[in-house]
Amino acid sequence: HTLPDYIQVMEKLLIKNGDNGHLVGDKFTHADVFTSVVLDYMISMRPLKDVLNKESAPRLFKLKSLVDAHLNYAAYRKSEAYAVASEGMNKRFSQGVFDIDFSRTFNLALE
Repeated sequence: HTLPDYIQVMEKLLIKNGDNGHLVGDKFTHADVFTSVVLDYMISMRPLKDVLNKESAPRLFKLKSLVDAHLNYAAYRKSEAYAVASEGMNKRFSQGVFDIDFSRTFNLALE
């Protein structure tokens, strides 16, 4: 799957869930956090900015803004635990290790 495929499928999932900015139900979940973290790293990569942006993925960016605004998550992002986890993800992304198959992670299907 390519990044445009991922964006298309995730946008459809967000619409299917009621277009409320959440992947599951109408409350903050681990799926929302995971997706937001992946978006953070993808956005930080210059070549991806042309493909992944507010125009191409408005619902994903709505999800990200909801996650970023969550008080507990905002506090976590200031913690040492976040710094350690973030360093590990930075290494992974800087090495170009993109072996995540999102279609299996989220059991995605274009309907």
